[in-house]
Amino acid sequence: MRFLNVAFIDDGINEEGISLDGKYTFYHYVLDKKKIAESRESIKNKESHGTLCAKMFTGFAPICNIHDIKIPTTRKDNMKSEDINIALKWCINNDIQIISMSLGILSMLNISHLKHSIRELTKQGTIIVATSSNTNKVTYPASFPDVIGIRYDRDGLLNDGEYYYLQNPIDGINVITSLPKKHPLNYYEELYENKNFMTNSFAAPYIASKICSYLNEGMSMKVIRKALENNSKRFPSNQIYKYYESCIVNYKEERLIDIPIVAVLANEKAEGAIYEELYKIFKANGYLCGLINDDDDITEIKFSKKWASEYSISINQLITLIINNTIMDILLITIAEEELDELLSSKLVDIILKPKSLSIISELDTINYSMNYNIKKIFKKIVNIFNN
Repeated sequence: MRFLNVAFIDDGINEEGISLDGKYTFYHYVLDKKKIAESRESIKNKESHGTLCAKMFTGFAPICNIHDIKIPTTRKDNMKSEDINIALKWCINNDIQIISMSLGILSMLNISHLKHSIRELTKQGTIIVATSSNTNKVTYPASFPDVIGIRYDRDGLLNDGEYYYLQNPIDGINVITSLPKKHPLNYYEELYENKNFMTNSFAAPYIASKICSYLNEGMSMKVIRKALENNSKRFPSNQIYKYYESCIVNYKEERLIDIPIVAVLANEKAEGAIYEELYKIFKANGYLCGLINDDDDITEIKFSKKWASEYSISINQLITLIINNTIMDILLITIAEEELDELLSSKLVDIILKPKSLSIISELDTINYSMNYNIKKIFKKIVNIFNN
């Protein structure tokens, strides 16, 4: 019988005590000099992060081969997208069906190669399960649409292995899960008397074990996502905003002064979209630029206004949510003239960019543009305002 190949990208696995009955076959590798090399033995640390994740997985998963890809601890503490990508590329070439990753990065800088590798893995049918950061901010690769993003239910909304499956979450994290009452790491909670011992890290291998069972039944990625959704509890959409408030570390309702926000009033008569040009020029100059408009692409820090109606919240609350859970340097939001008063009353916006023909009264810095605007000059004006 051919068993599934499951890869763990972590800080290494000590297999002692995990596979006493020979149920799982382990293969050990290590990231060394920008390549994945075979390792002759497992690590000595019986409580490494990777070992605990593997214990959670093997507590529920069917028989399979486990490929342990170790990222050395000194590098894991300062995770680089390059390290993750090297491991992912190895998986592309080594017949891996499931990847479990209880790690990630928060910054979008230099992640284009990650997107490419994940796209290749998805094309060949590999399923990637990855955790959100324990700060519960947007995390890569967990937040990518082709990845099943996982978060642990620390608020106690669920019981005994129940989970929510969100079809199109704003932060890309699909699954919020509890753990079964009896699981392989119960003794750690008792040993350390720490109710906060369980984190997002251990939720990913639990869900990966479910997916492993589904794959054994011959299900495809599309069918597995549907099965996860069908077997999940329903999360009321009007409660999601409050949930994010409670789970995002250091969530603040007041203005975050270190993230400049520009409100862009579009000229309906103009060809093209000034906000798109502005977004592109900020990105081209090295800024992590976010955009709230009608698009929805977390991999490009683009968010749709539809979330406001879906979550039954105001535009101001939507802005607050986005700047709390996403790392960025500047945020652009397109608004209609009738939305301006509400936005200005919140004191969230720093600059208004508007058509020259439109007259408004505001104490904020205002930049006018005409039909034949120069986007480079507008960009420089905005940067100069924030630098002064």
